[in-house]
This record gives sequence, C-alpha cells and structure tokens, in this order.
Amino acid sequence: MSGAPGSVANGQARLFLPRIESLRGFAALCVAYYHCSVPLAFSPDRLPEAYQRAVRAFVLDPLGWAINGQAAVIVFFVISGLVLSLGLDRRLAHRSVAAYGAFVWRRGLRIYPAHIAALLLIVPLAYLTVFRMDMIDPARFAATAEGSNPWINGAVYGHLNPGAWLRTAILWDNYYNPVTWTLRVEILGSLLLPLFAVISRAGRLRTDLLVLAALAALTLLIDAGKRPDFFTLYLPAFYLGCMVRTHGRRLAAAMARIPHGEAFGLAGFFLLLVGPSALVGPYSAVRAIIFGMSAAAFGLVSLVAWGSGRRAGAVLLHPLSRRVGRLSYSFYLWHALIMYCFARLLFALVAPEILARSTLALLLAAIVVTVPLALAVAALSYRWIERPFIALGRRWGSDKGEGDAGRLGPIAAATARE
Repeated sequence: MSGAPGSVANGQARLFLPRIESLRGFAALCVAYYHCSVPLAFSPDRLPEAYQRAVRAFVLDPLGWAINGQAAVIVFFVISGLVLSLGLDRRLAHRSVAAYGAFVWRRGLRIYPAHIAALLLIVPLAYLTVFRMDMIDPARFAATAEGSNPWINGAVYGHLNPGAWLRTAILWDNYYNPVTWTLRVEILGSLLLPLFAVISRAGRLRTDLLVLAALAALTLLIDAGKRPDFFTLYLPAFYLGCMVRTHGRRLAAAMARIPHGEAFGLAGFFLLLVGPSALVGPYSAVRAIIFGMSAAAFGLVSLVAWGSGRRAGAVLLHPLSRRVGRLSYSFYLWHALIMYCFARLLFALVAPEILARSTLALLLAAIVVTVPLALAVAALSYRWIERPFIALGRRWGSDKGEGDAGRLGPIAAATARE
C-alpha cells in the first residue's frame, strides 16, 4: 500500500481491518490482567524477605511492565481514531448538522447500551450477594489496599445509590464501574473526530504535526497533572489514530522495504509503548508518558493495520483472536465488575494469612476464573445488546443528510465494532 493521500477516500478506506479487531482484543486482555492484581491486596509479610523480592523482581514486575494496562488504553484510543476516521471518510459528518448528529447518535448507541446494561445487572446483583458477606479482616484490608478500597469494602456495592448510579450511567463519573472513565474520554474525543478526520485526510505532515503540537499545548494549559483521566490528555492519541490511515500507511510501506523491518518495527514500537512507564513509573511525568505512549501506539497500530507479516498475521488472524477482539468492548466493561466481586468473595472466605502466602496462586486463580467468565458474559452482551443497537445506529441517519457518503459500504463492518 503506497499510502497516497488520495487513497483514503478511494477504496482503501473500505478495507475491513481484522488484525486491528484482534489487537483490540489483546489490549482488553492486558487491561484484564491489570485488574487481576486486585486480589493481591494483602502483602506477603509472613514470607521470607528473599522470597518476596524474588516474586516481585522476577514475576510481578516484568509482567506488569510488559502487560501495561495504561498502554492498552492508549492503543484503544488510537484504534478509535483510525476506525472512526475511516468511516468518516465515507459519511462526511462535517457536511451538515444532520450528518454530524447522525455520527454522534451512532457513537452513543455504540457505547451507552452495553454500559448501562452492565450497571443494571451487576450493581443490584453485587449488592444482594457477595457484598452482603462480611470480610474476615476489614481493618487489615483497609491498611493494605487503599486504591481498591471503595469497590471491595462495601462503600460502593454495599449500598444502592440511585444518584451515583445515574451519574455513572451517563458517564458523568465512574462511581460504580471505575473503567468507564475511558468511555467518557471516548465520548468527548468522538465529538472532535469529524474535525480531526477532515484536517488529517490530506496527509500533510506539517499540518498534522502542528495540530498535534496544538493539542499537546492545550493539555499543558488546562490539565494540572492531577487528573490522569482528563480527556484532553488523550486528544493527541485520537488524532494520531486518524494519521494512521495516511502517514501510517507510508510508515508500513517503508518498513516493508527493509528486511525484517516489520518485525523489528513492531518490537521497537512495543518497547517504546511500555518502556518509559516501566523505567520511571506510571505516575511520574504523566503527560510525557501519555504523549510518548500515543506516538508509540501510532507506530504499532500502523504496522498491525497495514503490515503483511506472516507471523503477526498468524496470531492476529487466528479465529480465537478475532473472537476475543469482537467481544472486547463488553469484556472490558464486565471484567472489572466481575473482578471486584471475585475479590470480595475471597476476602470474605479466606483468611488474610493464607492470601498473603499465595501471591502467584491468587494471580493465576483470578485469571482462570474471571477472564473466561467475563468472556462468556461478553458473548451474551455482544449478541443481545451490542449488535441490535449497532444495527439501529446503522439504520438511523444512514441515508438522511449525508448524500452518497452516507451509504454503507464494506467499512460498516469495521465502524460497527468501534
């Protein structure tokens, strides 16, 4: 693929990107692994110091560096920029108020129904079941697990708060499902996507770099660095996703001309994606880390989307990878909710002394129990909630106010899942 700017609107945008679908699935699994660390709240203080250091140094730290949940979220945003801009090349939402309204409506139908359904099911269920059970040692838990306290000690799920539920449902906050801060970023970022798609469509590098600089400056002016969920931090990631359809093609074509260039490129961009956070910590230099991750995610997504490597393709095009990718949104919504219930059950049934001696066993148990369960629930959510509302979004406004650009083509398969 040459990456000529004109190709964006002339056929190339119609491609369905199955490897990107699978990449979303792997990113969702990375976030799930991060959630699986919740049951490790009780530190192994009764084990020999050497054992503690060994477990931390040779198992938990390397896995945490490589399976970086924050980096996975950045990849989500870059993918959103790519897939939505490809769809906007055909639907041209900037042409009229009706076309823009149709885009926003479709985006809302993609995000809200599955999110609201998860809240409707899990909040009362958690309240009526595991969060009616007392923890064995709440005082010790409070002293060791500050970050997860509200969602495990009963402060959240132990009470039914209609106001908090409503605020979470409309994405005003993430009280009942912490991961939904990313959905708020998606909604707010999507409002600017039609503008980003128009500006980036020509593929002029100078213009695109100026826009990225302006977005970075906006973040520096507005964000005080105390809110890592502040949506302006991630606007460069959305814009870089739009750039994948132009400059990303050129990058992939250039790497293809180098022997083993795609493999080295994927490895290099992955290291750039997770390396800085591993070196300085996820909460140091937040803006620089996020901007760097966004740039690395641009390279990674570009090579996955437009590359032709057989080894990467064998993994990303495997039916199981495709299936996980297809279920990734509902899986992302449900896994954290299931994980908190699982953790509460553990802390209600197993003594802290036993949990403290079972670090690796707990991590494995959390993965084995919660990931398949979340995937099973996600399959139901995708079949009965996501697909019907995606179809509704396709029908509404597809031929009104958008002219020929509103007619669905092969890209609908890609945009529907985004």
